[in-house]
Amino acid sequence: MTAATQAMRVANVQQRTPDWHVWRRQGVSASMAPVLTGRSKQRSPWDYNTPWGLWAAAIGLLPEPDLSGNPNIQRGIKLEPQARETVEWELKNPDSSMFSDGLLLEPGEHDLLPVCGESVEEPFMRASLDGLVGDIPFELKCPSQNVWDDVVLNRERSETVKMYWAQLQHQLFVTGGLQGVLCFYRDAMQYRLFVFDRDDSFIQNELLPAARDLWKNIQDCTEPDKDPDLDVWHPEGEDLFRWAEVSNRYKVRRQRVKELEQELKALKSSMKDDEQALEELMGSWAAAEADGLRVRRGYRRGSVDWKGVVEELHPDGVEEELQERHRRPGSPQVTVTVQGDKTSSAAAGPAAPQVSGQDANEEPEESFDFEWFF
Repeated sequence: MTAATQAMRVANVQQRTPDWHVWRRQGVSASMAPVLTGRSKQRSPWDYNTPWGLWAAAIGLLPEPDLSGNPNIQRGIKLEPQARETVEWELKNPDSSMFSDGLLLEPGEHDLLPVCGESVEEPFMRASLDGLVGDIPFELKCPSQNVWDDVVLNRERSETVKMYWAQLQHQLFVTGGLQGVLCFYRDAMQYRLFVFDRDDSFIQNELLPAARDLWKNIQDCTEPDKDPDLDVWHPEGEDLFRWAEVSNRYKVRRQRVKELEQELKALKSSMKDDEQALEELMGSWAAAEADGLRVRRGYRRGSVDWKGVVEELHPDGVEEELQERHRRPGSPQVTVTVQGDKTSSAAAGPAAPQVSGQDANEEPEESFDFEWFF
């Protein structure tokens, strides 16, 4: 960690307003850092998950996705004020883990001011900060249950923490600070605070070169190379004609499959009713048989909560190397998603953030680093 030499220029814009969106499009924002440096945990192809996708969205080649109905985004907006109040309370507590982790602040009254800023040294480098105390940025995250469990179990080794670490380093370049704080917040009793030092090697050797390349390509309207493993291929010419032919046939068959699945679902439900009727006829008997049907009652033991076992044996998390030694072999998968449909064939991961039909009580896995749109 070396001394920072720059100061941040504060932008007179309010977050999540039309002026803010305009301001963000005039530079490279901190939430793009995980994608630019290959630290986005979403490793499945998606138009917006690569430098090419960032470039295409920035010049208007790709429309910005409508994520207003995304439960993860909604949860973050709703809980951010509570998370801010919790961190402000922690900053008054001398026993807070932030100070034991070496935070360069004295305990006391500190307001986390949401502010937008740009680097004096590189004005295209921009950051919308959830909170700022002096030159120390505070990034607040309100994760889904699955992500929260991963953060609690693996701490700094969590892929989510690594991803947002890159965002925090971008913010530190903008503010000129030596430290930043990453907060994961579920509620007033469940939150984790991480203090990270500025990493000038990462900033100078990875982040800035990638950000400069992206900004130059945006300004020059020069298309960057696509990554075959992460970018999305769009057929043209004869390939497009053939694709449309197969696509139309597939969608007709898919619709028929959905109709049959609904019929099967109804039949299975009816069978459940029949099974319940048979069980009622049995009374207290453990087994019954007649007319070609045998019914037997039994008891199935509950499964072992191996995740709980691991957490009890390793409260500080499990080393990544140990996890990898016990990982089962993977297998190739293919997912086909019909645009506008709420289902997909095969389960190889989502191809786009389709959340409009999500159950209101369901927390989706945070599989995309969409925050750079907000």
